[in-house]
Amino acid sequence: MATIKFSKMYPKLTVPGPSTARISKAILLQVLKVDMRTFTKHFLAYDTNNNQYKLPDRGIFLLLIFQKVLGTKLTGAELFTTIRPATPGKDYYYESCVGKTFDVVVDKSFSKKPENKTPDTQASSPASTVTSSSEAPIMEQEDQDSILDSIQ
Repeated sequence: MATIKFSKMYPKLTVPGPSTARISKAILLQVLKVDMRTFTKHFLAYDTNNNQYKLPDRGIFLLLIFQKVLGTKLTGAELFTTIRPATPGKDYYYESCVGKTFDVVVDKSFSKKPENKTPDTQASSPASTVTSSSEAPIMEQEDQDSILDSIQ
């Protein structure tokens, strides 16, 4: 099963209710290529936890749309999105994973930059990584703060 890791807990990774629950699985529904300049300030506030995490002002990114799964049940219309820098390897990987269930993991230790990256995985991404146990390539991505350091 594919895994998407976040180095920080985001409110979008929960399901509201009498007792807020953190999701552990999600189904990738859609992958869209988007120019960062087309996102509204409202969407960016949502995606960055009220601008707590700064993103680049420009560039082509992948907008990933997931449906939340709580336990073994789909949460109906409960969706969440995440933005990732676009690279040919990541584009192909995510597009090939549409319809698949991902494990959603919050791993605070993942905020450090991996030392040995292959050319397909050199671009970084806000606070997440994707792996697959079915021999798909490992897609490594950095913490949002690390991204800012590398582009400024």
